[in-house]
Amino acid sequence: MIVVPENYLPYLEAAEKKTADEAALRKELENGFVYNKRKDFDVVKFFESNVPAEISKIKKNYCQY
Repeated sequence: MIVVPENYLPYLEAAEKKTADEAALRKELENGFVYNKRKDFDVVKFFESNVPAEISKIKKNYCQY
């Protein structure tokens, strides 16, 4: 037996939208799109940078060690 709430339609619509959005994102990724979930953080730039040096700068400037 499956129990379905009376107001299931909003949940169904939200699930369908999420599924469609994820399918569209997968298609974009297949075509070379770089996904940045955070708009204030550039993933490509991060991996192209000298991460150990950047971490050292942060420790020196913000953590004082």
